[in-house]
Parts: sequence; C-alpha cells; structure tokens
Amino acid sequence: DSGHREIIHIAAAYGLGELVVQGSVTPDTYSIWKEGLRRGNFAIVHRVLGTKDTRMVYAEGTVNEVKTASVPLDERRAWALNHKECRQLSEMALAIEEHYGQPMDIEWAKDGISGELFIVQARPETVHARSNNAILIRYRMDSSLTKRLKKRSVLATGQAVGKRIASGNIRTYRAYDEVLEGKRIIRKKISQGIRIEEIPYEERVFEEGDVLVTEMTTPDWEPLMKQASLIVTRKGGRTSHAAIIAREFGIPAIVGCADAMELENLAPVTGSCAEGDTGFIYEGIHPFEIEEIEIDANTELDTKIKLNVGFPTKSLVDSQLPVDGVGLARIEFVLSAEVGIHPLAFIHHNELKTFLETGEIEESISAYSESLERVDESVIISAVESVERRAWLYDDKCDLFIDKLREGVGLICAAFHPRKVLVRLSDFKSNEYRELIGGRIFEPLEENPMIAWRGASRYLDDKFKPAFEMELQAMSSVRHDFGLDNLQLMVPFCRSPEEGEAVKDLLNNHDVGPASGVPLFVMVELPSNVIDAENFIEKMELNGGSIGSNDLVQTVYAVSRDDLEGYQHPVDARSPAVKNLIREAVEKFNSAGLEIGICGQAPSDYPEEYPAFLIECGITSISVTPDTAMAVRVSVAEAEMKLKSWKS
Repeated sequence: DSGHREIIHIAAAYGLGELVVQGSVTPDTYSIWKEGLRRGNFAIVHRVLGTKDTRMVYAEGTVNEVKTASVPLDERRAWALNHKECRQLSEMALAIEEHYGQPMDIEWAKDGISGELFIVQARPETVHARSNNAILIRYRMDSSLTKRLKKRSVLATGQAVGKRIASGNIRTYRAYDEVLEGKRIIRKKISQGIRIEEIPYEERVFEEGDVLVTEMTTPDWEPLMKQASLIVTRKGGRTSHAAIIAREFGIPAIVGCADAMELENLAPVTGSCAEGDTGFIYEGIHPFEIEEIEIDANTELDTKIKLNVGFPTKSLVDSQLPVDGVGLARIEFVLSAEVGIHPLAFIHHNELKTFLETGEIEESISAYSESLERVDESVIISAVESVERRAWLYDDKCDLFIDKLREGVGLICAAFHPRKVLVRLSDFKSNEYRELIGGRIFEPLEENPMIAWRGASRYLDDKFKPAFEMELQAMSSVRHDFGLDNLQLMVPFCRSPEEGEAVKDLLNNHDVGPASGVPLFVMVELPSNVIDAENFIEKMELNGGSIGSNDLVQTVYAVSRDDLEGYQHPVDARSPAVKNLIREAVEKFNSAGLEIGICGQAPSDYPEEYPAFLIECGITSISVTPDTAMAVRVSVAEAEMKLKSWKS
C-alpha cells in the first residue's frame, strides 16, 4: 500500500478473492506493526471496515462455475477477520518475508468449512521501489507570463498557504448542505439507471482536480478538500481549518480571499501561492513548472527537524521523509475524520435514548436540559442512531471511540517508530465540537471559543472529564497494549502551573503520565507559559515544551487568529513581541536542560527566514508540515553553518 517497510497490510472480504483483485468490492483493511509482532504485543494498530457488499462463490451443483451474491447486512458490518486470525496471517507473512529477505505480495485464503488459513501465493513486491525522499520541490511560472497576468488577469487575491501552483475549474458552494443536496440528486439519478458517465460535468458535485471555493471549511469538507487541486475560502487566515488541511495534503490554498464568492462557477482558473505571502487567482489555465532539487539529507544537524501530522494513513508516507520524528500529532483530525461523533454522545448514549423514548432527563445529563429542550429532536435522534450504527458490535459503545482513537494514534506512532511522536491531547474548541454529530447538545455557544473552554480547563471540567478519560484510555492502550514506547503527550492551552499539575495527576492515574515513564510536554502558547515557565516545568514534571506560534500571536496581541487579516496593522509570528517571548521561552527551557521545539506554522509559512531566527535562539527542534520539511532543512543547515562560522 504505502511502501512502508515496517507495516503489514491485510485486505479481507468474503468469498473468492477475485472481486478484491478486480477492485469491485471494498475489503476490510488491517495494518499490523511488525516490531509489535516480534515483541509479542497487540500489533493490529489500525483497521478500516470495508463495505464487503458482494461476494463471489462457487455455484451449487457445478464443478468450476462461480456466481456473485449479495452479502447480508450483519456480515457486511462485521469484521471479516478476528484478532487471532489477523495475527496468524501476519506471522505467516513475516516468516515468508524474512525467508526471502525482501518485501512480499502474498495471497491467502480461509477455508469456509474448517476455518483454516492458507497461503496461496507469494511473490516479490515490486510496486514500491526505494525512492529518494530528500527532494525539495519548487513551483514557478515564467516571470514574463506572471507580469502579463498581473496586469489584466487577476480575478482575486488572498493569503497564500504553501508555495504551490494549481489550476482547474471552479466549484462554488456557500455551505456544505449544498454538497449534500448535490450528492443526494446524483444518487437518485444513479438509482434510476443513469450511469455516472452520462451525468453532465456541470451537474456533478465535485471531480478530482476541481478548485473548491467556499466561505470557510469545517471537518465535513475534508473528503472534497482532498480531491481539490486548489482551495479558496472567503474567510479565515493561515491558521484556519482550510489552511491546516491544505498543508497536510500539499494542496495550495488561498484564504481570506474577499472576492472568493464572486468567482464564476465552473470557470477555469490558475491559483498561484508561489509569489510570496499573497495568493493570486488568474483567469484561465496557464502553464507552470515543477522543479525537483535533491538535497543532502546525510548531513547531521544540531536542530531536529520534525513533522506536524494529523491523518493516520498519510503518516505511512510522511514517515519516509528524512526527519527526526513528529513534533505535533493532532488528535482532532482523528476525531473528525474517523469518529465524527461528539465523545459525550457515546458517554450519554443510554440517557439520550431514554430522553427520546420518555422525555425524562436523567440526573447525569441534567446539565444539558436547556439544550435538550432547545435543539431540534432530529439532532438527538442523529446522535443516538449514529452511535448505534457505528458501534453496533460493541456492548459498551464508548469502546468504539477508544478503538478509533488508539488506532489512529497507534498507526502514526508505528509509522515513525522508533522516532519520537509528540501527540497533542485534544484541542477542539467549542465551535469545532459543535460541528460533530450531537455537538449542539453538549457544547455552549461562546463569543470567542479561541480563548474559552478548551485545552486543560476542559479536561478538568466534570462535564467533559469522562470524555477526556476515554482519550486517556486510548493513549494508555497505545503505550502499553501496542507497546509503542515512542509516544509522548502534550497538554495544550494550559493557563497556570496548578492547572497543568492537575492534568498531570489525571494522566498518572491512567498510566500515561510522568510516573509511568511517558514524557510530558506543554504547549507554550500563552504568555503565562513563558513568564512562569519554571513553575510549569516543576509542577508538571515536564520533559519539554513546544511553542505554538499561532496561539501565541493571538494571546500576545489580543487578536483572533481566525481573522488576523482584518486588522489595519496586522501582526504575525514575525512581530517583535512574539519573537521576544519565543526567545525567552527557549532560554528558560534550555536552562532547565529540557527540549524546547516549535510546532506552530511560522517555520512552515516562512521557511526561508524563520528557522534562522529560531537557530539563533537555540531551539532544539523545529516541526513543520511535510510539504515544507525539505525547504526548512536546507534553511536550518545554512543557518547552523552561519552561526558556527560566526562563533569561530
């Protein structure tokens, strides 16, 4: 699948294997960590349930004839393999690979009568040749063409995210409801016998390579965003959801584009983020070049280069970059993409069900009585039915949430092992939690969610603590069941040392704190984290800190990071007060002999200038998005060389 040498991928569906080979059925997939197998740990670090709606079987009364048949719903919703069978197949695969001394592509079968597992065929895996990942990629347009386009073909501008260029036809949506309605119409046409190829291009919802234009994005948009060649939003800045997802997948984005919704739907455009901080949308499709420059990744740097990651399956590819680990693994991406349901909907599933049936509000959900009466009944029905549909195999519905979270984080840790993976504990704000199924039941409407009920204060609140404890159960399983000893944890938005100490105690109670040997970090993103750094270090028993430049900008200058572009005198991570606090934070953590890195967007957004400042300060690690890792590495190497030359 990914070419990752330490992960075994298993695909499983019912019936003969021909439909899986043809690609006409979606199988269950399992990812197994090889080192976990060798150590005797629970090694199935990730699973995806396939549809498995059709199977090919031998026709009764014949010798070699086959037929296809529908799979009953209860079998589709069940896993094709149990844990024991997965492990047995993985051990067979590992033995075969070690025998031949190379990665192998193996076909297997399970006897439908005896239940025995058999290896049918094994051949060398040739799809993923070893490639050089130490490549700097640069996009550029001819300078004379750019000059002409800027004179007469600029349709709109905004803040550039990334350094890439892309082109395609615009698809404009004001809200995600329009996407859902479009998909409903398409499904209806297909059910009437119309093939997708017969539906005119302009009537389709979204095609691979289209340009997505909308007001702003939320986690609902992510499937469309991954297909887009370019993302354009009217609202938001470089720390918005759209910008984060675009960086994660190496897609150029132009955010805070005031004229976005005025762009003509289906019009062909070219978007350029390769011309500095401003992103340009040009009328028409125009040529551009992609330059690949090999860099020397063997030179040892004093400063560690790490990655900011979020989507577990993508980490299998990202981990093959020449980097020193993960400086920020975002749990929120797992929550939105792989769960999609508010955690408290799992905790209070039975009480919500009782409320729907009887109208009675039990004591455990009395804190939500006002919202239960206020929200439309369909919101509550959706929360209850979504949990039951997703967790129908589980006696305790909470176990689905725990499984999804531990498998998401587990796959990231396995992909990068033995390199360290710093996992930031959940940092959704109330407005983001409200976007999850059932979120409007449990989340308040806050004037400024960015500085309200989030991070450490949320974990300690009795209303949310049961949800956070599920998160800690998942992290404990990653560390102790999977045996992934490269796991590190980080507490975000921690206002005081006392608050941090209380979170540390909670982690210790679940065997994922300093007392259990799991390194603990704090996000340095509030002035208090810097001013009172010594007390944070002592009370939380910290192993280090990681600077969150995005939030540090908003808390230092009292601005909202969601609309930084709206100020007459805009500020960012390059502004003096922010840089002064960063310098002070680095000095204090260095004095304590602890690691101090940065995982905010500043080095990714300004790879040519910001790393040099951080090297001068004495930063120990810089964590960036995968698409800028090589550019930052080059910048760090140059900065370290200059610093050594100056000192000598």
